[in-house]
Amino acid sequence: KSVVDSDNTIILSSNLLTDTYTLRYENNDGILTSYNEICTIDVIQGENVKYSSLIDENVAPIEATAIGIYNSSDEKGDEIELNALKPENLGNKLYSFAALSDVHVGAETSEEDFIRALEFANDNSLEFVAICGDLTYGGTDENLVRYKELVDEYASVPVYGISGNHEANRKYLAMDALKEYTGQDLYYSFTSGDDVFIMMGVYDNHYNQEFSDAELDWLEDALEGNKDKTCFIFQHLFQGNGSGDAIDLDVKGEKLNNERGQRFYNLMSEYKENVIWFHGHSHEEFKIQEFNEMNNYDNLLGCHSVHISSLTYPKYIDGSDLSSNYYASEGYIVDVYEKAIILKGRDFLNEQYLPIATYQLETIIE
Repeated sequence: KSVVDSDNTIILSSNLLTDTYTLRYENNDGILTSYNEICTIDVIQGENVKYSSLIDENVAPIEATAIGIYNSSDEKGDEIELNALKPENLGNKLYSFAALSDVHVGAETSEEDFIRALEFANDNSLEFVAICGDLTYGGTDENLVRYKELVDEYASVPVYGISGNHEANRKYLAMDALKEYTGQDLYYSFTSGDDVFIMMGVYDNHYNQEFSDAELDWLEDALEGNKDKTCFIFQHLFQGNGSGDAIDLDVKGEKLNNERGQRFYNLMSEYKENVIWFHGHSHEEFKIQEFNEMNNYDNLLGCHSVHISSLTYPKYIDGSDLSSNYYASEGYIVDVYEKAIILKGRDFLNEQYLPIATYQLETIIE
């Protein structure tokens, strides 16, 4: 019998005939077509074959009841109970939002990628869209003008953005011009229900200048003043060798390996019980979790650390390097429940959620 064990490893029955099988989430009405396949796996009859790329935080879709196993002729060969993959203890759903990163307006496919995500937010009654930096490709006034035009024309929900390294390549753009074109400061906060969203833009794209001291002082005050609330932090850069680049292919992840970066990390650890930290920058696609289990999510600092893949040209492993994929567009739809957070990684281009990037994160704040 095929099973899901307590570590979310899928173990296929040795009784399956030799063939290539596709694993899909399903319910009583059939395959959940809104979700991509879990995996495709080769089986030799008589051997136990495992799929072990799901981590403890991975869960099945709320609407799923089982995993169907389909052979190369698309015939169902077996069915697996969800077991540990079943989402539990969520409470009532409160609201949903889109968590995006690396829009890169000005780059190839960026406009259609951004429009598609904004229209999805409109059509699915999301509360807002939050963007984890690199709103533009060149960080120029022309790029920011176009970013503003796209938001104004296509977004019917609020869009909250911050500067990434592409804006901070020209220091003033992360402050004065960012305010002019987005109406938002370098750092600011807003609320949704009882939750606080803390937006931390990149101050300057030079060593130890990613944050200003005033910005870090403000962050510390914001965290201290909201210890009794769930705090979602949006900040562009990530911790080296953790979620965002656990495979260690992008040396730019070491940007925060300095005094101010360490102060930021210390704050993430100090307030770990109520912090969910979102970041982007590396563009690494969600599927890279198959190569390293920490690439999308880790808790190295004690808090939830979540990497957002790129809305425009996510990157895939090509040998020992990363290559850009202009035929994909990824981000998260986040469902906030009373007792937990469900992250649903989405391929906006192919209009499907991604099982490898669907997670349940527990919240400490009651």
